[in-house]
Amino acid sequence: MNTITTVQAAEFLQAHDNYLILTHVRPDGDTVGCAAGLCRALRQTGKTAYILENPEVTELFTGYIKGLTIGADYTPETVVSVDIAARSLFPAPAKPYLDWVDLAIDHHPSQEFFAKATCLDSKRAACGQLVLEIVKQFADITPEIGEALYVAVSTDCGCFQYSNADAAAHRAAAELMDSGFDPYPINRRHFRTKTFKRLRLEGMLTTGMELRDSGVTALVFLTRAMVESVGAGERDMDDISAFVGQIEGVKNGVTLKETEDGHVKISLRTAPGDLNASAVCALRGPEAVSALVDNLSLGAYNKQFAPNRTTADWICRDEAVVDAYLKDPFCTFKPTAGMFRDMMEGLQYISSEEGLANMDPRTPVYLFSGDQDPVGANGAGVRTVYGFFQAHGTRDLTMKLYPGGRHEMLNEINKGEVYADVLAWLEKHI
Repeated sequence: MNTITTVQAAEFLQAHDNYLILTHVRPDGDTVGCAAGLCRALRQTGKTAYILENPEVTELFTGYIKGLTIGADYTPETVVSVDIAARSLFPAPAKPYLDWVDLAIDHHPSQEFFAKATCLDSKRAACGQLVLEIVKQFADITPEIGEALYVAVSTDCGCFQYSNADAAAHRAAAELMDSGFDPYPINRRHFRTKTFKRLRLEGMLTTGMELRDSGVTALVFLTRAMVESVGAGERDMDDISAFVGQIEGVKNGVTLKETEDGHVKISLRTAPGDLNASAVCALRGPEAVSALVDNLSLGAYNKQFAPNRTTADWICRDEAVVDAYLKDPFCTFKPTAGMFRDMMEGLQYISSEEGLANMDPRTPVYLFSGDQDPVGANGAGVRTVYGFFQAHGTRDLTMKLYPGGRHEMLNEINKGEVYADVLAWLEKHI
């Protein structure tokens, strides 16, 4: 592991030539802005420099790298990666360079040190700050370079609203603005403009949102079916994980996004002093067993019954049933990301306009739950479902909430009453 300072990185860049700059998969403003700023700075000093074409760059960012990219037929002498922490983040065109990166410039604490030399500062809010410190040692910060690096810094700080936007990030932005570009069009484009498709996606996420820890943690799942239903593209989904954290009271926002190849990408946004996002986000595809998914989906249910006798007190009030549940391997397995994805996709569908429209309103429906079931938000979720059915014309609709009942009403201490009520309803309708 060879780590170098920004001064050493500047010296390295001055001593070499014929550069190829790599950006990461699902490129954001930081990686694109860093690549554009670095490429322009190198060219300013007479170096030959290009950014490797990345087909995943959306039209939101293509303008910043116009005239700077090149295809895979170019043979470089020096390869530099910007804002790439791991080999798994190399896009397809960059795969041939997995073992040939001369310099990696990054700010992620999860850096894998795949390059021959790495300039890393995990205390920086954005990689753009590092690139600024490097290039200003050998190049003038022109308006074009300033604009590109401002995009890098501002987008990775959420227009300086995220907790990582410290004084150093603000000073870097001010220094870049002094180069003479107009920041207003950038701020409007990236932080004040949303496509109609994006608004529709946010509406779907709101409908299917799961709140945990008394509203402190919010969980949403973005499926390919949802994306395709509104015809959304990558631009419409840019930084969509930030949406969850905009809800009042939410400190931990979790977005599980299904990718085109069927994997699940987790984005975790946390408030200062809460979860460590870098340490938590380690999912590796739909078959990966995830403690994070388990904790978010089931782990939070038990908190309202503290002090706890077991980790499954939320199941019901019958201790014998809870103990049997904990001994059953078919009840206590850890869910995979794929299982959770499928479950969330199903829940999203059945609560959607399409799903409800496909139900026969003549079919009788009986909803029953405990009013202390955390899965049903202590009755609030059941009432919401009742409202959905009612709004879509269900003619025979019954709901009953059992005082003190938890999740498994058919195993509760008053299960005799519950079975009798179900039997009475069935005899009435069959």
